[in-house]
Amino acid sequence: MARIIFHLGPGKCGSSAVQAFLRRAADAENACLDVEVPRPKDIVAMESGDCETVRRYAARMARTAAPHLPLIISHEALFKKRDALLALVRAAREQGAETSALAYARRTSDYLRSVHGQWLFREPVRIAETAGILRSHDIDPMLFTGVERHLIAIALGHQDVGRDAGGYTTFDWSESMSQMAQMLGALDVPFAVGALPSRDAERPLLADFAARIGIATDGRALTDQALVNPAFDATVIEAVCNAIELGFAMPGRHEANRFLAAGDADVQAIPLPDPAFLTWLGDCIDTRFEPRNLRFAEAFGIDPAYFKPRKMRDPGDLADRIQQETALRCKLPETERLARIKARAEAMNRAWQRYRSGS
Repeated sequence: MARIIFHLGPGKCGSSAVQAFLRRAADAENACLDVEVPRPKDIVAMESGDCETVRRYAARMARTAAPHLPLIISHEALFKKRDALLALVRAAREQGAETSALAYARRTSDYLRSVHGQWLFREPVRIAETAGILRSHDIDPMLFTGVERHLIAIALGHQDVGRDAGGYTTFDWSESMSQMAQMLGALDVPFAVGALPSRDAERPLLADFAARIGIATDGRALTDQALVNPAFDATVIEAVCNAIELGFAMPGRHEANRFLAAGDADVQAIPLPDPAFLTWLGDCIDTRFEPRNLRFAEAFGIDPAYFKPRKMRDPGDLADRIQQETALRCKLPETERLARIKARAEAMNRAWQRYRSGS
């Protein structure tokens, strides 16, 4: 019997690395799997009920090379586009394939920082939104970096700010994963969830993924460093936020990642606030979500220690902690603080203009 496994992401949970690994494994001389990464426009079409697109993917499933070679269908958008996922799962089931699904979850604060650092720092509407939330709580947003504003807003209870660039709020794993399990369970499709391993984990992500889908592959396929989403330097992320707020045009959501990853010496020479407060915010959010994450971990067989806050923080201390940080940062004269922001924004704008002109 053919085996079809749906890898659902979600986004910012290792999907790019997994998909690069799947392509390498499928292209290897002794391939141990087959892979299909649906085109985003096809997922959108299937989500809207396009039966012809579903039929094309059903035919692709039927062409799986051999029953012993599993077909992995992988795309993080399938976690959110659930009508598209259901259409594909039904197509797999109708062919009599042994069908299952797999997703990864991530520590709450790490996920939120990753979403901000990949997409939201260059979204003008979202930057304005978080600044507005802080002002509504009588907090001066100019005292805090973009990622600090993002986490402050969530810690204050504005959970919707944590939605990804597509507008989906998935990081409450106890809710989103449970909904997915219920939906797939109605079709008798097993759904497994793993905790995204750290880079130095005893069994890193690709080895964990290979074990979960039941394939054996060589060490090179598991360790080969393929192109994945680049991580941007914190000073670059903040400089883009600053530049957008000062009215400069900056790269959009998926634009010029190489430029942003390369960084800029002038931008990176301007210091950011001490990261201790950002660490505190992350711990505060993880503490707030811990009860839900523990229930989720128990339901899906995940080690509850994975979601334990690095340091327990009382969310009730948030207002006092913000007030203390405000007082500390106000020790730096306002003219100097604003000059740093302006210098960072202008340096980022100059670097972007040089890049665009090819000079």
